[in-house]
Amino acid sequence: MKSCVPDTLVKHITNFVELKPKLKRVVWLYNNERPHLNLYNYYSPVNFEQYLLTIDTDQKPEMTVYSEKNNKNNSYQQKKKRSKKRKFIS
Repeated sequence: MKSCVPDTLVKHITNFVELKPKLKRVVWLYNNERPHLNLYNYYSPVNFEQYLLTIDTDQKPEMTVYSEKNNKNNSYQQKKKRSKKRKFIS
């Protein structure tokens, strides 16, 4: 997450007492200020949610939702494993 916030927020943290308020700030910035490439119109998550509340259901953009079990990396790895298996079976 460090790359999405100013370095001044995360530099010179030496203990957990200093970390806690800065971590809260980083999470807030990530959800409220930082634009996300995968969200419609490059919105922040909070702005995207507000946008969704203002439009009709049939106008909502189509999105792929990943869970912990089925995230982009896992599905890529699974496809890679399957293709390797096919190569050996063929």
